[in-house]
Amino acid sequence: MSSKCGIIVLILAALARQACLWADPPPFPLGLDGGEVDVFADAEARALVCFFVEENCPISNRYVPRMKALASDWSQAGVTFYTVYPSMDTTSESVRLHRKEYDLEIPALIDREHVLVSRSQASVTPECSVFARKENGEFELVYHGRIDDQYLAFGKWRRAPLQHDLRDTLIDICQGRPPAFRTEQAVGCYISKD
Repeated sequence: MSSKCGIIVLILAALARQACLWADPPPFPLGLDGGEVDVFADAEARALVCFFVEENCPISNRYVPRMKALASDWSQAGVTFYTVYPSMDTTSESVRLHRKEYDLEIPALIDREHVLVSRSQASVTPECSVFARKENGEFELVYHGRIDDQYLAFGKWRRAPLQHDLRDTLIDICQGRPPAFRTEQAVGCYISKD
């Protein structure tokens, strides 16, 4: 091989290596230990629910007891739950403090890169997304939006919800009636994209 060809091969190899460094690996949200978590690798779950929360969002914090009750009620039915913290300012320490303050034991994920925000089409906290397992084993987004309809707008709410959107979606999934995709507008604190 001529020295010219050798130089070209070296240049091409260097460019390929640099392209690999520039390419983003498939991103995952982070667990509290700082490691990446692929929530869609759960081989046992019939459905996954992501609750999008923020430490300083009052509506999100008012929903924590309901989130805990839903997780308690549905975990035995094969539904896996996560609390997802999408704020760019969120740290492992701020999540730990929030979880301690609200006695929150649902597994937590930090999604500063908005991996789950994008896949879930989430825009506010609190909001939930539901992914149902398809026959081929992959998860498909079947619902995203409000947990229920207690909050109508900022400063306007009912004493108790009339529609239980998340619960009804989980009933359909667990009774073998995978729902068609739907969404309901959630009321809460906007998830900043910056």
